[in-house]
Amino acid sequence: MGEYVYLIAGLEVALEPKKFNCNQCAASYKEINKAAKRKPKGCYDYSTRVYKIENVLYKSCIGNYNNSMDFLLEAFSFYEKGMLPFKGTLAEQPAKIIDIFNIIEQRRNEKIKVKDGK
Repeated sequence: MGEYVYLIAGLEVALEPKKFNCNQCAASYKEINKAAKRKPKGCYDYSTRVYKIENVLYKSCIGNYNNSMDFLLEAFSFYEKGMLPFKGTLAEQPAKIIDIFNIIEQRRNEKIKVKDGK
């Protein structure tokens, strides 16, 4: 469950970059009491605010879970074009990477449906 939780949170950050951009969020506060205003959002540690994704509750800002999805998203992009990330056929690919690609595709499609209002 732990890896899945980080994957989903990292995907949320990657698919909603403006929503969970720490620099942009922090810039929206004036220097006076910036830390005090960021604490309830869970910028540094646990907060009273709860973020929920797929029935998983996060007690700190999802931006904290940004675990560098760049490699996975780039590999997924190539995978969609028919280029496999590892040597061999599709059947020879590690099951975990195929599971990750399926999760990425599912989350992306859900975001598109919500964006299109379907």
